[in-house]
Amino acid sequence: MGLALLLVLTSCGSQEPETPPAVGVEKGKVSEVETGGLVPAEPAPLVGKFITSVGKHVVDADGRFEIHVVRDGGFLNYKCWIRTVTDTPGGSDAGGEPERELGSKTGPKKAVIDPDSKWFIYVESAARYWIFDGGERVTLYEYTESSTESETKMTGLASAPKRLLAEMPASVKDRIPPAVLAETK
Repeated sequence: MGLALLLVLTSCGSQEPETPPAVGVEKGKVSEVETGGLVPAEPAPLVGKFITSVGKHVVDADGRFEIHVVRDGGFLNYKCWIRTVTDTPGGSDAGGEPERELGSKTGPKKAVIDPDSKWFIYVESAARYWIFDGGERVTLYEYTESSTESETKMTGLASAPKRLLAEMPASVKDRIPPAVLAETK
C-alpha cells in the first residue's frame, strides 16, 4: 500500500499549489512582474567597432545616434539617425508645451552595397562614421553641432582623398583593399 501511494504522488508531480501567472502573461514565460522589474541592458556603445550586419545599430549609450542598415532591392543601404530635443516656445518650464524629440536621417538615396561584399561601417565616434561599400566607394559621415546650428556632411574619398586618407584610422585602412586606396592618391 505504501509503495502504491508513493507511485501515485510521484506521477502527479509537485503537490505544491501553483502560483497563477501575472495578468496577460502566458504560463511558463518570464515577465517583468515575475522577475522584479528587470530592465533590459543598455546597448553597448559601438564607438571603435565595425558594423557588418543588417539591422538597427544604436551607436551611443544615450540612444541619440543610430545607424540603420536595410535590404533594398537585393542591395543594402544605410541611414544615419540623430535624435534631438527641442524646447518649444513657452516650454514645460513655463507651463506650456513640453520639449519635443525630433529626428533627422541622412544616407544615400539608392542602395548600392552588395550584401555579399566586404562592406562595413566603422564607428569612429558617436557622430563620425567611415562607410566602405565593399567595392570602390569610401564615405566619411560627420555630424557637428553648436548651440546655434548643426551640420551633416558626407564626403567621398574620391572627392577629398588627401584629407580623408590623412584622417582615416589605421583599422579602416587595413580593411579596404589597397587598390581602392591607391586609386585616390
